[in-house]
Amino acid sequence: MPYNNYPEIHPLKNDKSNLHGLTYDYFLYLSADIPNDGMVNAVQGLINYGISIGKISANYTLLGHRQLIRSKCPGDALFDLMKNWPHWGQPDADVLTQMVLDFGEEIEDIHSMTLPSFPVILRREWGAKPSKSPLQQMQEVPVPFVIIHDTPIFKSCSSMNQCKERMREIQQNYQEDHKSDDIDYSFCIGSNGITMEARGWDLMTNHTPGYYGRSIEIALLGNFKTTAPNTSMVNAVQGLINYGITIGKISPNYTLLAHRQLHGSNCPGDALFNLMKRWPHWGQPEGSAKTGIKRIEWGAKPPKSPPEQMQEVPVPFVILHDTFIPKSCHSMNNCKETMRELQRNHQDDRGYKDIAYSFCIGHKGLIMEGRGWDLSSGGTPGYDQKSIAIAIIGDYSSKCITPYHFKMNHC
Repeated sequence: MPYNNYPEIHPLKNDKSNLHGLTYDYFLYLSADIPNDGMVNAVQGLINYGISIGKISANYTLLGHRQLIRSKCPGDALFDLMKNWPHWGQPDADVLTQMVLDFGEEIEDIHSMTLPSFPVILRREWGAKPSKSPLQQMQEVPVPFVIIHDTPIFKSCSSMNQCKERMREIQQNYQEDHKSDDIDYSFCIGSNGITMEARGWDLMTNHTPGYYGRSIEIALLGNFKTTAPNTSMVNAVQGLINYGITIGKISPNYTLLAHRQLHGSNCPGDALFNLMKRWPHWGQPEGSAKTGIKRIEWGAKPPKSPPEQMQEVPVPFVILHDTFIPKSCHSMNNCKETMRELQRNHQDDRGYKDIAYSFCIGHKGLIMEGRGWDLSSGGTPGYDQKSIAIAIIGDYSSKCITPYHFKMNHC
């Protein structure tokens, strides 16, 4: 699928037609009982995109797989959450009755660099640990996007030693709490303009689905909800970008984006976000609802036989699943492996022609192509050729929904 022409995801807001009291914070890793906010927004973004290209009806009905076949998919927590989403509905009674009759119970280390024209504290200089596994190279160089973050739970730093310590803290948070391979920025900037290498120019980040491998991600250390960064930080951002252009790492026609434009979060904070709108190259996203990982990219095997084409386009139904096993995926490589595992299970153990889902959603809202828009899904008789089947990778059967996700504690 092409990278362009995708609409912006509109986060699910706190109103009666969407999620109630959803809050966002991406700096704590969740072993969640419900999908994280990145996954939730990826579902809505994918559906919105399907509507915009005529693949999903604007009047679609959202269903849980368990409404159509006797199963516990998706799990209780996700199923209860779905009931508050737009277009939640009930299946066709005649098809459901026939299904019950027919099926019964069946149901590497990062290499340091030298920047002679722009001062950067290298990884080895701030004491970086090796990445847990080799990181992937950039896919598009020079990159067309620069994405700005702040770090609300990590204060800024004002001295060399303090900034080095802060980088070690952030790396530890990503590797141990987020279960990421490494710190997930390209560069970080302290309050005095000190600029520190994270993944650097050549290795892709895993922060923003749809922009992997074609963006430089810069984090300004600190919380900028009410107070904007000082002149030193702002000058360092612009200096780093200009240097990236000079050495051919950033396109001269780059687009500057805030992470919050691409992901359902408040990162960066309001003060920095409003300031950014006056910076050079400020722009709008091309859309983060793209299928981030295509079949060829995750290593899909061919289907055992050609799946049927959709019978109704745009489709009138969207059916949501979870996967139980595997429970989750926590990085791009892990999510690719998960897709291969799902395909093996569906083809070898369940006897399907192919992975049964249209799309799967994993780590931080990463969208992966299953059968895609045009081919029927599998596993839901009566609906396979008139629905888009979306699987959120993980087991969401627990009913314990933490106050971290919602303002009310349901535990």
